[in-house]
Amino acid sequence: MKSIQIKLFIFGVLAIMCSTCTKKNYCTELINLHVLFLGVQDVDGNDLVKGIEVVGGNASAHWGPEIKSDLYTLTIIYPDLCMYPIPENLPPVQVVESESCFYLVFDVFTSNVNDCPNADMLTYKLKCSYIFGDDSFHEMVTYWKEGNKPTNSHICYRIDLDGKESNEEIVYERNQISITTVTFEVK
Repeated sequence: MKSIQIKLFIFGVLAIMCSTCTKKNYCTELINLHVLFLGVQDVDGNDLVKGIEVVGGNASAHWGPEIKSDLYTLTIIYPDLCMYPIPENLPPVQVVESESCFYLVFDVFTSNVNDCPNADMLTYKLKCSYIFGDDSFHEMVTYWKEGNKPTNSHICYRIDLDGKESNEEIVYERNQISITTVTFEVK
């Protein structure tokens, strides 16, 4: 319930900001959208996301069901001045199934006000023993470039997982969603 109230509050603030716009396209320039569909597999090609416990039917999850919140811990490191929303209210990690695998969905907004640089790097620190087989935080550094200008969507062009650059191809859907799979060596 608190999560819905916070999202409604943030939506209300954005609505107020947009209703006072005087400059053309100012409202769409307030935020940058970074959407990453991330498949995780082991060195044998086994899907490490498949079967993770989810909470279905949540109206706040527009990509798919959310991973059960007690199964993971996520911290996102934003560039200075670009944080949106506040860290305690990160969007939930969601799961989407495709023909080939299951994807984690990271749907992150960054601010585009207060002289925020173009949020070209986001660092995700994720702890999820179901996926990684341990209770450690795993660092995923993502590099972004501008994508679809009308929606301020950004596309990911590189991912480093635990300090190793992924050589998997990153596919872009509608120039708004970045889709890839990384290989993780389970200990």
